[in-house]
Amino acid sequence: MRSLRACIVTCVAVLVISGCSGSGPSTDAARSASSAAPPSTSATAAGPATSASAPVPVTSPPPLSPAKLTAACPFLSVDELAAHLGISADGVTATEEKPEHDADGVQLGCDYRVNGKNLYSLSISGYPVSALSVGDLVDAVPTDARNKQKPSGIGQAAIFYTTSDGFGVMCTGAASHGQARTATFIAPKSVSQTTFADVAKLVVARL
Repeated sequence: MRSLRACIVTCVAVLVISGCSGSGPSTDAARSASSAAPPSTSATAAGPATSASAPVPVTSPPPLSPAKLTAACPFLSVDELAAHLGISADGVTATEEKPEHDADGVQLGCDYRVNGKNLYSLSISGYPVSALSVGDLVDAVPTDARNKQKPSGIGQAAIFYTTSDGFGVMCTGAASHGQARTATFIAPKSVSQTTFADVAKLVVARL
């Protein structure tokens, strides 16, 4: 899971660098860069490396379009995730990953474990709209993206795709507080696309 999110982070980072250099955002360049770090099935099975952050409490209240992005986990509580998956929240925990800052932007990550297995992840990013548009961020997909679809009615832009190691990825975004913000939900591809869409709609409304 960490490898897949790192791959997405790499795509966005290349977009930011391209935009700041004056050549404009390049989705092709982002995809080429991401090919060096494909999703890893073994990393998924083992779960992410130990984080210094403590699990976010089940009762963490969701934010309402915060002026500053500081954490990903509060955007989707474990109760909400469990409800969308149709499982008990008792065995679900959420762990905030260390933020990554670059070019006036930030990328945040939250890993969700179900009975100790790291199968779900939420990434939140925010970059100045002067550097990147919502569409630029949403379209920055890894080179191994399969079955790409662009669903309508989810945020200002959205894309869904699957990966070679069995995951589905839904990315959506909206402009808020002078930033192009995105939310990327990752789950096993066996999860229904309706569930992916419902989670994405819930989170993007809070960006």
